[in-house]
Amino acid sequence: MTDDDVLLAKLISAASRSIINYLKTAPKTVAWYDSTAGMITGTVPANVDIATAHLVGYMYSNPDSDEGGAFSLGNLPHNVTAILYQERDPALA
Repeated sequence: MTDDDVLLAKLISAASRSIINYLKTAPKTVAWYDSTAGMITGTVPANVDIATAHLVGYMYSNPDSDEGGAFSLGNLPHNVTAILYQERDPALA
């Protein structure tokens, strides 16, 4: 396992948690979320899978900052929220 593999595993876990928090649909996402590994697993809707990959890629490419201004503090990058928006439960937001 390389240093990048370790970093990517941590980024996947962090991205998964961020997406679960954004969706705010714990009962629905419980089937996707592996709490022991801290990441989204199993049969995940394609848009959630792609959004997670986008977020991991963004965090990997920009480890120190948000130079492009893709998101404000406490929010996900715009391309990630655009993919996930239809999955979010507005009653819980």
